[in-house]
Amino acid sequence: MYTKTMLSSLLLFLYCIRIYNICCAYTNLGLKIHIHTKDGSGNDDNPDIEEGMISKLDHLVLGMCSSLNGTFSTVNMDNYYTSTTCAANLHRNGVLCQGTIRSSRKFVPKSILFSSSETRIAKRGTL
Repeated sequence: MYTKTMLSSLLLFLYCIRIYNICCAYTNLGLKIHIHTKDGSGNDDNPDIEEGMISKLDHLVLGMCSSLNGTFSTVNMDNYYTSTTCAANLHRNGVLCQGTIRSSRKFVPKSILFSSSETRIAKRGTL
């Protein structure tokens, strides 16, 4: 079983196919699925992406969470998808999010980052 999963993941990677899904944490029911294939055109229809106001990843997350707008549901995200601009846009749309923000992302306030000495002193899970 592990071999089949690994092989299918490798084939999806080789053919530039990405599958994104959003599902309920309580019932495990799929709420939305998005299959992305790379066509090589590089064209985006959204003018906000072209101006650099939101990233392509933020646009993907906002599109996937569009069915949750106004429900104030909490979306748990991996640190790959979490950013401050995405969190602000989700909150403006009435969706809460939870996740770790990478310190190397754009628009992360330096005032909330811990110094290396603070991280060495504190035990894991206390900050």
